[in-house]
Amino acid sequence: MIFDATDYKAKRVWACDLYQNFWILGQSTADETKYKTFSLGSDYDVAGCGDGNGAPKFRSPLLPPDTWFVDIQSAGMYALAIDNRGDCWEFGGHRQGNSQDTPFFKKVTEESEERNSSCYKLVWFEQKSKKVVKIRSGKAWGLILCQDEETK
Repeated sequence: MIFDATDYKAKRVWACDLYQNFWILGQSTADETKYKTFSLGSDYDVAGCGDGNGAPKFRSPLLPPDTWFVDIQSAGMYALAIDNRGDCWEFGGHRQGNSQDTPFFKKVTEESEERNSSCYKLVWFEQKSKKVVKIRSGKAWGLILCQDEETK
């Protein structure tokens, strides 16, 4: 899905130099409570847009309505992200044909193709009452720091 980013101002930017992908958290200039994540780059799987096309124009990762990323980490073929609700997501070529739901991952949006670039919510953390605190990513791995929901 291609978006015109004209009515948004950049609040935060993340980049991955391996495939020249980057993501922008945009805030609406008309409504400062409205945010959207935009992606742009050469690796379609790491863009998280759910199809086999590169991202020559700003596009938005396929997420549920009123959901945007507040942190993204990527160093190549793999990306981890945290959304505005504190949920953790993953996407990228690391999935290597593993595009089905599992006990750990669930594809939330149905309009995407069955491929690596779909955004998968890491549901295991919700099921175990864990809060994702910090994420880090390498070329084909991720590290997620979490704590119990009850812990302050």
